Amino acid sequence: MPDSYFTAWGNTGVVGATSLVLTNADGSISNLFFVPTNIFRQAIAVGVRDTNFTVRARFGPSSPIGGLGFGITAVEIASGTTNVALGDSERSTLYFVDRLGANTNTLLVTNLAPWIPTGRPYAYEIYRDDPGFTGIGNNGNTPLFAGFLYDTTFSNTFATNFYAGYRASIDSLQSRPPNVPGLSATNTPGRIEIVGDTVDLTRSRIRGMTTVQISAGHLKSSSGAIIDVENLVYDLASTNGLLTVQSMAKTATHQVRGDLRAWTGIWSNQFALVFSNWFIDANTNYFNPVTNPVDINLYCLILSADFLTRTQQVRTHTLALKSTNVIINDPFVLTNRVDIQAESLTVNEVLTLQSPLRNWTYAFTPGLRYFTNTGTINVPNVAYFGADSPRGARIERFVNSGTLTAAAHEIVVGQYEDSGTVQTGNDLRLAADTVILDGAVHTVSGSAHYAGRDYKLSNMRLVAGQALFINATNSFTDSGEQAANYLDVQDGFHLIRKPVFGDLLGTTLITTAPRFASVAHTWAAEDRGAAPNGFKDNLAVGHLTLASQQEGELRLGPPTDGMGFPLPGSYGLYVDYLEFSTNRPSGAPSVADDPEGRVVIEPGLTVYFGYSNLDPEDLDGRFEGRLRWVKDYAGPASGVDVALRDGRTLRVNLGLVQSKEIDSDGDGLVNGFDVFPFDDLLITDFRIVSVNPYVTELSWRAAANTAYEVAYSTDLLAANWQVFATATNPQSSVQILSVRDSVPAGSSAAGGSGRFYRVSYEP
Repeated sequence: MPDSYFTAWGNTGVVGATSLVLTNADGSISNLFFVPTNIFRQAIAVGVRDTNFTVRARFGPSSPIGGLGFGITAVEIASGTTNVALGDSERSTLYFVDRLGANTNTLLVTNLAPWIPTGRPYAYEIYRDDPGFTGIGNNGNTPLFAGFLYDTTFSNTFATNFYAGYRASIDSLQSRPPNVPGLSATNTPGRIEIVGDTVDLTRSRIRGMTTVQISAGHLKSSSGAIIDVENLVYDLASTNGLLTVQSMAKTATHQVRGDLRAWTGIWSNQFALVFSNWFIDANTNYFNPVTNPVDINLYCLILSADFLTRTQQVRTHTLALKSTNVIINDPFVLTNRVDIQAESLTVNEVLTLQSPLRNWTYAFTPGLRYFTNTGTINVPNVAYFGADSPRGARIERFVNSGTLTAAAHEIVVGQYEDSGTVQTGNDLRLAADTVILDGAVHTVSGSAHYAGRDYKLSNMRLVAGQALFINATNSFTDSGEQAANYLDVQDGFHLIRKPVFGDLLGTTLITTAPRFASVAHTWAAEDRGAAPNGFKDNLAVGHLTLASQQEGELRLGPPTDGMGFPLPGSYGLYVDYLEFSTNRPSGAPSVADDPEGRVVIEPGLTVYFGYSNLDPEDLDGRFEGRLRWVKDYAGPASGVDVALRDGRTLRVNLGLVQSKEIDSDGDGLVNGFDVFPFDDLLITDFRIVSVNPYVTELSWRAAANTAYEVAYSTDLLAANWQVFATATNPQSSVQILSVRDSVPAGSSAAGGSGRFYRVSYEP
């Protein structure tokens, strides 16, 4: 028996008995009277899923004459509530009476129903009002104990086929119209209808059995109202420019309804009582036990109220609202008609579409220009927020700080601001002139499509079951290195076109290839070479994680045309921090273990990175030269501040600081082992070799295997310097290199012109 079931038992007693005379071992006689021969036991089990129901059981006295020896049983199922109109407490009750064990009539009878007559066991009766429950018999609210209906001492497990079963539909109405076209909640009995040019519902209390229908040319107020009914029909307007709908709908109303299922079984078993007895005469004295067989008659009623509910959802079959500004502060489940004639709409509660309404369409809010949602809007199919608007009639501004839930979202507006949640069972398509995603959470089972003109992302989270598509014409950017955006996709990402402005250097982009799948990624940013300017207004990504499930493959390539063919030209994907996932699914090699076995960089695209979780110097040039390390770039994740010998700090690339091959300051010590790896190049000597002609000589410490250029300028601030000499140290150790320069005659004191020198090299 489930733990949630209420159980009770009643022992209706010994109906048959006999007397026995026994002989003791000493020859004395013992008289035993009323040894049972026929016992009756009854049990009731009631299941209630809603623990707000209370259950009581009663067992009537046994009826050995004219019946089967059992008593009448009855069950009360009750639920408490408050009458909102009167403020009084009420109880909704349901009584189930079973006479199967007490009557001999086991026929079926016909229920009285308005539409389709049904049958029920004659022994079963169901009441709404009390049929004299407390007078039926004894209180049976005692937990059932083990062995009451079955015990190992029973001599057989045979059960007769005497039983009854029934399923009853419990309703709060005596009758309902049949489910045929043209009939609705307004056709049910127990309706309340209010029609007026001006209606004031302030502090009103309305309780209806089925439907409340209100039509108001001007709803003055509904503050403090209580409307308790299952079905609503509203046609409301306001002539002063503001219609606030509040205190006019609840989420649920108290009405007992659902299925009640019953089964009664009657069967019998036997067990034996053994008594001590002796046989004694003049010659014999031996033990002679007496066995008394006992018939045990069993009855069990199982009553399932698990499908019985005490609260019913409130449905609004028509919601027609008309005013310049409409504010909805009540929860509505909308089933038939929605017509909101307003320039501005604010939803502060829960709006849920229910069949036959499937899609949110333009027809719901024609003429709407400003839409604000701080509540929740649930759409079972597609939410067309402006996507199906006629030309020139789109929503100018849509602000969501609540929750939007739909099977698919198609949002086309002038300005879209989102700090709330969007949950989409399939695709999310968003297009707007201006989009601000500040704290937004987009959970998309399909693909996320972001199109339009300008996008700004901050503290935004996207989890997409499929792909990410970016197609912004002017800008697509985050709020900087502290933006903390998190974009997670399972079927690739695609930059359809490079916007004019914007980068995502404060954004983490994670792409994961599913098991045994090859996932395409395309990127339309410019290829500016392995140079820092590739990270400026080129949709550079702050942190890119390449992950894969078992045998998954990530393909990175250039943008494609409508047929899927790569567009001509060279394109670049610039990443501040490139992470190869170390996760080993099912023990298989991770992306970090085998980058070129899990990642493909196709011709036409080069991936440039500032730093990586793998050795940047080892990665540089791999994938046939289509993966490049930009060692001169020091971004938010790839840069570090390094102290110079003179106390200044310099922002440089972290991989360059850690390099075991590059000697940036040319002092003969590679950066990874140099305490001050970025001091200026050391000029060891400068001298004037001759005056006529005027010849100078520069000498410096040259790093091993390094080439140098020597340039001059007559203006220290000049943009262009003239290279006049090159020198190379081909040795594997530091050498002193020197170059000479012949200076033309001029006006200087030494007979030559003023000249500045610069020695430079490529580390």
